[in-house]
Amino acid sequence: MNDDEDPVSRKRRLAKERQQRYRARQTPQSKAKIRVLDAEAHQQRTAQMSVEELQIFHASHAASQQRYVYRLTPQHLEAFHTSIAASQRHRIEQMSPHELQLHRETNAAKERHRVLQMSPNELQLHRETNAASQRHRVEQMSPNELQLHRAANAISQRLARDRAGEAVRNEAINFNETQFDQHDCGEFDVLCTSCRSRNFAAEQPSDGLFTSCCRKGKVMLPKPIDIHGNTLEYPDFLKSLMSDTANPDRQNFRQHIRSYNSAVSFASMGAKIFDLPGRGPYVFKSHGTIYHRTSHLLSPASQAPQFAQI
Repeated sequence: MNDDEDPVSRKRRLAKERQQRYRARQTPQSKAKIRVLDAEAHQQRTAQMSVEELQIFHASHAASQQRYVYRLTPQHLEAFHTSIAASQRHRIEQMSPHELQLHRETNAAKERHRVLQMSPNELQLHRETNAASQRHRVEQMSPNELQLHRAANAISQRLARDRAGEAVRNEAINFNETQFDQHDCGEFDVLCTSCRSRNFAAEQPSDGLFTSCCRKGKVMLPKPIDIHGNTLEYPDFLKSLMSDTANPDRQNFRQHIRSYNSAVSFASMGAKIFDLPGRGPYVFKSHGTIYHRTSHLLSPASQAPQFAQI
C-alpha cells in the first residue's frame, strides 16, 4: 500500500483489483456469456443515443483508449494489439456473408471519409505509413504465404475490374433517354450581318457580331470569278434542290446528297479499315496510310463513264 495514495486513487485501485479477482474465478463459458451480455447492453445503450450523444460517446471512448495505450509498456502494447487483432478475427469469423459484406463496406466508407478529411501533409504521411506497413508485412511472409498473397491480390484486382466493367455494361444496357432533359439548340436561322452565314441564336455574342464565321467582319472572302472576270453564282438548279419546297426532287436529293457528292467527286478515299473487338456504338477506324484514288478523265470505250469521267 502506498501511503501517499489519495482516497480516490485508492478506491479505483481496489475496485480494479476486485474486478480482476472476479474475472480470474470465471470459467471460459461464463466469460463468453458475460461478453455477450455486455455487447447486448452496449448496443441497447448506444441505440437510444442521439447523433450528438453518440459522437460524444465515441470521442470519449477513443480518448480513453488512447490514454490507456499511452501508459502501456512496449511488451504490454504488443500484447494489447495482438489481443485486439484476435478479437477482431473472431468477430469476423462469426459473421454471416451478408454481415461481412456490410462490415467491409462500412469500414471502406469510414476510411474514405477519414482520408478526405486529411490535409495534404497528413495524406502523404498516411500513404507512406501504409506503404511501409505493407512492405514490412510482405517481408515477414514465408514463400508459401507470399505466393498465396500474390494470388489473392491478382484475384481481387480481377474481380474489381470485372465489377467496374459490369457496372459500365449495365449502365449502357439500362440507358434510358427519358431520364435526361432534351436539349434544343433552336432554329439555325440567325444570319451574320457581315458574311450572311447561318448561326444558332445561342452563339450570338452580346454585341451581335459572330466570331466563328468571319471574326466579326474581319475576314472577307472575295466572290469566285471565272476567267473572264464574271462573278460565279450558285447554280439555280442546285438552289432549287436545296431550298425550294415546291421542287419534287428536293426530298430525294437531300436524302441521298452524300451519294451524289461521291458520284461526282474526282477521287475516292482508300484506307485499311481496322475493326476492334468489343461492344458499343460503331466508330470508323483506319490503320496505316490514308490515300485517294483517281481515275482517267475519259472512260475506256467499252465502259460507261463513272464518277467525274466524261
